[in-house]
Amino acid sequence: MLLGGAAYTLDNGMEDSKAYPFIQEQMRQLIHRYQWDVAARRSVDIIQEYVGCCGGYSHNDYTDIHLPVPNTCRDQVTGNQYSDSCAEIFGQYLEVRTGWLAGLSLSLCFFQCFAMMISVCMYMALKERDEDRRM
Repeated sequence: MLLGGAAYTLDNGMEDSKAYPFIQEQMRQLIHRYQWDVAARRSVDIIQEYVGCCGGYSHNDYTDIHLPVPNTCRDQVTGNQYSDSCAEIFGQYLEVRTGWLAGLSLSLCFFQCFAMMISVCMYMALKERDEDRRM
């Protein structure tokens, strides 16, 4: 089971997962509440400022609902607007981490197979030793 999951994750990554659309929709919902919900505003501002992204899909998430694009969508040094959506940035972040986790899972699978082979060899050696003692 572990081997199958690791192989699937390495083969597909984030492309076929539901994480990317989920992140997009969650960001979009926060942006829709941005104007009147203080917690949503704070969450979106923190994410956009520290991650370096703008919106769930793009900066058009703001203009589509007739809101000005906030300053947290801009680079603090240059003032240029971020071109990547937060879903893209988080997707890239998760892609790297899932690769590491899949590699770790494969390593554990091979270790378990090796341990199982050693156990079988030890069992056979002990069984042979017991048979030699009986004779």
